[in-house]
Amino acid sequence: MVIRTLTSLVRLQDVVPLIDADRRVMLRYTLDEGSHFTAGLHAHLAACDIPLISWAEASNTKFDLVLAAHTNASLAELDGPLVVMPHGAGYNRVLPSRTASDTVPVGLSRQELTSQGEVFPTVIGLSHERQIDQLRRSCPPAVNRAVVIGDPTWDRLVASRTRRDSYRRHLGVTADQRLVVISSTWDVNSLLGQPERLVERLVAQLPMDEFRVALVLHPNVWAHHGVNTILGWFRDCLDSGLMLIQPHDSWQATLIAADAVVGDHGSVSFYGAALGHPFLKAGNGLRDLAEESTTAAFMRGADPIEPLGDLRAQIESCFVTHDPSYLRAITTQALGRKGESWSVLRRVLYDLMALEPPASAPRMLPLNAPEPLRGNDVTACHVTASLRDGRLQLERFPAVLEQFRRATDVEEYFLVADDEETDHRLRASAEIVIRSTPLPKDHALEWARTTLAECSGATMVAAATDDHCLVVLRSGEVLRSQDVLGSAAALYSWLATGGVLGDELSLELRRHGSTTQLTLRRLGAAAG
Repeated sequence: MVIRTLTSLVRLQDVVPLIDADRRVMLRYTLDEGSHFTAGLHAHLAACDIPLISWAEASNTKFDLVLAAHTNASLAELDGPLVVMPHGAGYNRVLPSRTASDTVPVGLSRQELTSQGEVFPTVIGLSHERQIDQLRRSCPPAVNRAVVIGDPTWDRLVASRTRRDSYRRHLGVTADQRLVVISSTWDVNSLLGQPERLVERLVAQLPMDEFRVALVLHPNVWAHHGVNTILGWFRDCLDSGLMLIQPHDSWQATLIAADAVVGDHGSVSFYGAALGHPFLKAGNGLRDLAEESTTAAFMRGADPIEPLGDLRAQIESCFVTHDPSYLRAITTQALGRKGESWSVLRRVLYDLMALEPPASAPRMLPLNAPEPLRGNDVTACHVTASLRDGRLQLERFPAVLEQFRRATDVEEYFLVADDEETDHRLRASAEIVIRSTPLPKDHALEWARTTLAECSGATMVAAATDDHCLVVLRSGEVLRSQDVLGSAAALYSWLATGGVLGDELSLELRRHGSTTQLTLRRLGAAAG
């Protein structure tokens, strides 16, 4: 097994189960050095308990099979029948520094497939029959080495869709929430390479109780910039609810769990559309793609997202107008031998090893549930409240990302800070301060007095007690209810719209897809 980058390792791990249970087969791994994107690779290999043999040892060993999810002339130094395959959704990206061509995609160039004028891979794995014509144009002598093996990663994605509900539960996405997955490949034309800060804008503008957002970055992004840099970039997003999928984590399971995908010309976007998810494109990916590639056709056919426009409206619109068959008609052109890739590739591998395959074929293994990086709990949010005919609709947005909302999105919101908020600016300017951790009633009233004294901008505070909650106004009035945020927001909205505070206020509260009857009862004034 020849590793080049973390991306190639992840692809190899999709196909290793085809042979690793066979006790006649001994696996050895080596690193084809020279890539700029190997930072973090050794740590992941250690975590997976994958030891490496040196390239010197590998190049002086005779193997029964050599398998790589990349193509590089250095592979010709290895002694054994060589199988190469793409590490993404087919062959698409143009990289002249690798291919010596500005039209031929990486993996299919004469530069990569020949050594001393001769084609050296024994088998060139293609994901679809259409790629044979691409190979014929770019490296005619290699055509007779081509085998359409399909896409093992795609087949595993499809098989694991039965676990969609489990993956969503693992991510903490409820049945009435929508999960938006943002995907970015690497380099300047990617989603992440654009100046509009689309990730921050999406997290800022989608109501946090109705939507969840996950970010999948290409492993090369992590390798080039480093973990600490990426965590610094997205610290505010993580503390606003973003889930960040690590490069070695199950982006595939996250994609299965998605309701919509916003992405660029990377393979994650391609697979998301192939799964039938609504998709909106970002970035300038066509500049990186071979014109005749399937991914280029996919990019030309996908609807764009307008980063500076109303992102919520665009996301909600894509659910209404989505026709999964439209982009699937394109993505299917790179996903051949559907459901057969494991059996086809298994046959190829055992033939090259001159071994009879075991009578029992390996089972399709499920994808692991993702373990995303998460930030701290949201402790300050802007709340919008719509009060009509005794019905109150609440929506929350993370306060720390206010700068990434449009000016027209901040019409009538008010700031609610949790008692655990550490930014004194947010505490001081909050209209409402709440405490969700229960206190005895006397302690709750004391907390309310102290908090109103400390937080000069607050018109009221609310604290949970053992069996209800208390809302205390700056005037000293105390009301009892059953929902800390809902009660305070309802009362604030009622008073802000000219409502008069009586002995009892009853409203229907709609939040996060559910409806509850909310009653606030006036207890009088707080003592002291």
